[in-house]
Amino acid sequence: DRIATAWFIRRYIDAAAPIRCDGAVKTPSDVRFDMAEAEFTHEGEECTFEVMVRRFGFASDKALAAMCAVIHDIDLDEARPTRPESPGIAALMQGITLHTDSDEERLEQGFRILDALLEYYKRGTMARS
Repeated sequence: DRIATAWFIRRYIDAAAPIRCDGAVKTPSDVRFDMAEAEFTHEGEECTFEVMVRRFGFASDKALAAMCAVIHDIDLDEARPTRPESPGIAALMQGITLHTDSDEERLEQGFRILDALLEYYKRGTMARS
């Protein structure tokens, strides 16, 4: 959820937004997400990624809606995924976090997976539906 939310911020809100993964340090300009008492976090049955997509007005985007389902599955419903690709994407994201402790590397590698997934939904399955 955190990697996907950071990806959404950089791809749809602000390409130059600084992303810090250190929750212990807070500056007045920080907008926190996916943590306790954050400005953006889970709401009801939605994970942070879903909340951000909805609150920033992108809920009607079919490709992003499919990505919301995957991220929701990974973050909240791993045992009962609604999308068949969710377990594979979860395995890739978990592999990234196991491979490196560097937040920057985790974001960079996770963003590549999410860019590819978005492209898949835009041109692959969504183009045929």
